[in-house]
Amino acid sequence: MRLFGQACAPLPDRARRWLLLLALGHDKLVTCLHAATGLGLTPEDLAPAELAGIVRSDGVAGVSWASPLYPVAVAQAATLADTTRTYRALAEVSTARTEPVEHPRWLAGASVDPTADRPALTDAIVALASDGRLLDGYELARRAELVTTDARERQRYRVLAAGLSWLAGYGEHSAELLDELPSPLPSAEVQASAVVLRWVMRGMRDSWPAGVELRELGTPGLGTPGLGAPGLGEPELGVPELGAPEPAAPGQATWPDASGQAARSLGTALLVGWETLPAESMAGTLAELRELFTRYPEPRPGMAAALARVVAGDNDLDAGERAALRATSWWVHHDDVLHPKAWPPPLLPVYLGDEAGYARHYTELLHTRHVRGARATRALLLVKLATVQAALGHWPHALRNAATSRELAGEMGLWALHTETLTVAAWVCAARGDEDGCLALIERSHRQEGRRPAGGQPRMLQWTQGLLGLSTGRPAEAHERLRQLHRDPVESPLHLAVRRLSTADFVEAAVAARQFRDAADAVDKLAGWVEGGAAAWARLDLARCQALLGGAGAEQWHVTALEQAGAVGRLPTSARAELSFGSWLRRSKRYQEARPHLRLAEQYFDRLGAAPWRDRAHAELRAAGEAGPSEPGQSAALTAQEWRIARLAAEGRSNREIGDRLALSPRTVGYHLYKIFPKLDITSRTQLPLALREIGGAE
Repeated sequence: MRLFGQACAPLPDRARRWLLLLALGHDKLVTCLHAATGLGLTPEDLAPAELAGIVRSDGVAGVSWASPLYPVAVAQAATLADTTRTYRALAEVSTARTEPVEHPRWLAGASVDPTADRPALTDAIVALASDGRLLDGYELARRAELVTTDARERQRYRVLAAGLSWLAGYGEHSAELLDELPSPLPSAEVQASAVVLRWVMRGMRDSWPAGVELRELGTPGLGTPGLGAPGLGEPELGVPELGAPEPAAPGQATWPDASGQAARSLGTALLVGWETLPAESMAGTLAELRELFTRYPEPRPGMAAALARVVAGDNDLDAGERAALRATSWWVHHDDVLHPKAWPPPLLPVYLGDEAGYARHYTELLHTRHVRGARATRALLLVKLATVQAALGHWPHALRNAATSRELAGEMGLWALHTETLTVAAWVCAARGDEDGCLALIERSHRQEGRRPAGGQPRMLQWTQGLLGLSTGRPAEAHERLRQLHRDPVESPLHLAVRRLSTADFVEAAVAARQFRDAADAVDKLAGWVEGGAAAWARLDLARCQALLGGAGAEQWHVTALEQAGAVGRLPTSARAELSFGSWLRRSKRYQEARPHLRLAEQYFDRLGAAPWRDRAHAELRAAGEAGPSEPGQSAALTAQEWRIARLAAEGRSNREIGDRLALSPRTVGYHLYKIFPKLDITSRTQLPLALREIGGAE
């Protein structure tokens, strides 16, 4: 800074004032020209700086600096009075409409009393963070901290700067800022914000601590200490509101800062508890949440009820509850871009059977400016996206996103998150039957434990190791791995979710290993849960498990599983259901009926890159009398019936309307569509028109 400052020092005072104007004006030449008039400067005053080679004017397009360190040096060398005067000139010639990001920043910079001008400063920092300029927001928060005379306000701006530093990926600096604060802080709102930030940092770096007392994540200032609801977000667009919160209903209070921060505290507590504590331990958290929503309007109707059901292990939520729960992945208050986001746990969307909706939501969020600028948030969203993509069977995408998240997490020292990316990738390799890749990732995951306190994903790794044994044709080993997962006492909602999601694998391994009692017990437990209400994937898995047990009704269970597979939309599950039914038909010597199912299973497994499963399907196909070698990767042609159904669906007709037109039941139409989608290499009805145009053809 001294080097670049010395180059500017010999310039005339008016040239240095011009350089300060350009530095603070973010090189917006037209705006700076208008502001220069208010400062008594002319364009000719900039000439000495151009002759010195510090800046070069590009006309109305703006200016360019010889080095990006020049504007930094100029801004640091300026006095507070000069800086304030320059910001005021810029603010006077702009509006929030013409400069939605810069105007609030200039207005805040013109402030001489950060305590009195807190709204302007907050709006400026929110605007900068929303534009992905987290470090600019951080600088503004630090400047406000330095000039304010109120001790509580200084602490508030220090915590705000720490949060922005964390989001931008500078965790160590963020921790240093927090460590310099007194504890506890006198302001309940600021104290809650600091505690949540520390917990999120700890969870992504060292893992969520098991057996923790959640009341550390209290909601001081609302009457009682407690825990509560995660932040909220737009379920469709995935973009947080940047204006004021929606008006409250008559007779209800609006959401002040304290209650908004209380909701964030409660949400972080629920996340920690979902992954580490028994469900009953979170009763106090949920009670705090309900109490909060009796005093302030619930930002998303049904949110508290949905969270309570999820904590209890339910997943048959109605459409409103699902929308409310998906909204909790992004808060809706105007300052939400300033705070870390941790909810929901990565596996929760899969357990809810809403992975496709969350995949769209996470993808939209990742393309917003504020997430592109927030490296910590981006790393967390990528591992969440990888998890739902793994369930859907989008395995190449899942592995790429997990690898990107892992790289970011490693750069920032977020070792707990780093381990989670390894776990997701290991699960995909296990499902594919890639033993070398899976074991290498598990080994890296175990080595990672040495860099942080005990934690990790032991339950997910148990499932992964069992799935690997099943994929590679070692059912006895798979049964042993999965039996512990299914026999240990349930320790958390996460453990319960993993147990239920892995039940079909456990039953298949137990049947193949001739451990029929274990298989029957697991099916009975799954059936008891499903009968009380469960998501579509659980009903599908129950049908698969009942079919695996055999008996007189096995064929009908196989058919039911295939009918439900299309609606669930998980390609790996569909492939295994086709293989299971085809193998059953082949063993029943119904070779002609078996071949279409085995052929489709082989094609699905080839698309997934699951070589051991594909080879197994191919061997069954040959045993069923398939003539000639199959051609993995080649999509089967649509039959005349499938063409008619595909075209009607592409026109936007429902299954019932198509069935009425073709004299078929809606379930039969759904089953045909389930077979059509992979043939066209698509995953939804909305893709049908383009897919049909690309391949052409007629009925």
